[in-house]
Amino acid sequence: MRKFTMILSFMLLSFFLISCTTNTHHLKLLYSDDHVKEIKIVEMKKDSIVTEEDYTLIKDINTNDFVDLLNDIQAIEYKKLGTNPASPSGTVILIVYDSGEYEIISKSGPKQYKYSEKHGCIMEYHSYDHCSDAAQFDQTIKKWSGDASSTKQP
Repeated sequence: MRKFTMILSFMLLSFFLISCTTNTHHLKLLYSDDHVKEIKIVEMKKDSIVTEEDYTLIKDINTNDFVDLLNDIQAIEYKKLGTNPASPSGTVILIVYDSGEYEIISKSGPKQYKYSEKHGCIMEYHSYDHCSDAAQFDQTIKKWSGDASSTKQP
């Protein structure tokens, strides 16, 4: 009986420790850097970007810097939220691919705009991710925009 109690206690402790760990991960971008057409740092005016009127351009990133910026983006840790998708807001990184597809990277959640074979158009896909280190995201924005102001959230 004592052995059973120890085993049960060990299993419960293990379960508790595993369930308390933060499940952080790095973003997986739609495509590799050789498919990137342009990268911009922008301030969102709406909750989606459909046209250039939906954002204010802060900075166009030089093509020579794409790989370095993408590496910085992929170094930011994200974690899964619950069942409600996050929408990007504030100052974000807009990545446009050769295919016309694009994604928005933000601390409140990335959003992808991918081509749907079924619908024959680009569709909007929300993410359930949320930046687990907002300061790291802000530092990336500051580094690449050359702006010392922090990202704004509505």
